[in-house]
Amino acid sequence: MKKAILPILLIAALVLVSGCTQGGQKPTTTPSPTQTATTTTSPTPTTTATCPPRILLKCDTGYLPGVETDKNGCEIDTCQPGKNTVEVTSSGFSPSNLKILSGEKVVFVNVDTSPHWPASVVHPTHKVYPGSDISKCSDPVEKTKIFDACKGLEKQESWSFILDEKGTWKYHDHLNPGSTGTVVVE
Repeated sequence: MKKAILPILLIAALVLVSGCTQGGQKPTTTPSPTQTATTTTSPTPTTTATCPPRILLKCDTGYLPGVETDKNGCEIDTCQPGKNTVEVTSSGFSPSNLKILSGEKVVFVNVDTSPHWPASVVHPTHKVYPGSDISKCSDPVEKTKIFDACKGLEKQESWSFILDEKGTWKYHDHLNPGSTGTVVVE
């Protein structure tokens, strides 16, 4: 009987071993707690522009640093007009109408190649805004208190004025009187 058990055990062992690999399946293993499973994927090729390094700009008076995106998707630093900045161009003031609160500063920046002279209307005396008068431009103290640049601003030059008086105030370019704008002070 002992001889009959040995062949049966041998056959059972062969059946058991062949059953684990039958059908081309590989035995599976469970990672031990110290093993970690990793998954790798091949990178998808992308076509992105090589952007130059950004350089922080120092902006002129009346401008604030900003960021725009160029046609390649690269961020570029720019200087953008500040809250109450009026650009003086060859075609006039931009914006030509501005609304501010009493006590706020308006900055006029000449972005044209020709000089421009922002001042209160009426040309040529500049007397509409309270206290303003072109005759005060020759006094170093008084000219700081009037709505008048008192000279032509060169390219990229700026001049600012704080408007305290509430109302609607028109201004013009003394060197081109047909160019006008309005500041509403609330």
